[in-house]
Parts: sequence; C-alpha cells; structure tokens
Amino acid sequence: MKKRAKPRYIWYVEPLDSSTNEIIARHIIEKDPFSEVHSIRFADGRKHNLWECDFRTAITFWRSRKSLSLKLKIFFQRERGKIKPCPSFLLKKRKTKTA
Repeated sequence: MKKRAKPRYIWYVEPLDSSTNEIIARHIIEKDPFSEVHSIRFADGRKHNLWECDFRTAITFWRSRKSLSLKLKIFFQRERGKIKPCPSFLLKKRKTKTA
C-alpha cells in the first residue's frame, strides 16, 4: 500500500497598515532576499497584498501583534487550492500538560 504524501500548505501574511508592512517586509526579506509580495484578487473581487512565508513565521507575527502593534491577517493555501483565512484554532497557543 502506497504511503500518502502530506499536503503542502503555503502561508501568507497580509499587513493592514504601512508600519506593519515595513516590519513584515524587513523580516521576510532578511530570511529570504528573493521574497516578494503577491497581489491576489479573491473571489469577492477585492485585491489583497500577501507576503508568502512559512507557518512558523506567520505564527510569530500573529503572537507578537500586540507587543509590536501589528495589524495583520493570516491566510493559507492547501496545494493549489483557494487561499482561505486561517482558522483561529491554529493561531492559539497549545496548552501544555503539567505533571
């Protein structure tokens, strides 16, 4: 029986103001100098400027939004499917069990 490959997810961060965009751009370009912003039109007809990143980077931005005054949204795409908003349960910290 063949083993199924894990689906590939692509993560995006959408800055909602210019100061957030500068912080995100600086951080993402520092990690990957060839990164660029993707201008994508959604089904509702609105255009969104999204920075592509990995899950860890997206979560880092989400968790530091209060301390750095970031205004952003997180999106994801599975394989070559539609880009969707990230569900809130993925953005919450996991509870650790204490002995």
